[in-house]
Amino acid sequence: MVSTKEVKKLVWHDVDSEEEYELPQDKRMFEDGEDVELAVTGVAFVYLVAMGQIKGLLLHIRIYSRMTRDGIVGGKRHMETGATTGMCGDGGNDCGSLRFAHAGVALIDADVSLFANNVSLIWSVVGLCREGRCSVAASFSSVKPVLRLF
Repeated sequence: MVSTKEVKKLVWHDVDSEEEYELPQDKRMFEDGEDVELAVTGVAFVYLVAMGQIKGLLLHIRIYSRMTRDGIVGGKRHMETGATTGMCGDGGNDCGSLRFAHAGVALIDADVSLFANNVSLIWSVVGLCREGRCSVAASFSSVKPVLRLF
């Protein structure tokens, strides 16, 4: 979703068909039960919050992009509804959100954690997912013999 500055309205750009929709059509899509995933810019997020329309769209938003510090704080409040969240940022003004997210990746060159990846690219997210899956597999395999006793 992108807020166009000239017309002051919220529009949705469909990545598959390149069509542009306004918000009332989006609501019909959600009511019809279509599987819709949204990416929201910071300006669009602030607009949705101000207009009181964020709650109906919240569980469909997968990507929050170009958020200001105030937008990140507002996003965190809305993410507290229980949805699994991931955050990717530079580690500067968004370090609070990186800590809050279930999976947070800071794309910086400095070592900020014992588990820091030395590659400062978006592919660090893939590495984080692989390490997480390996951790779960290792933990489960260590308790698997104990579970067989019961």
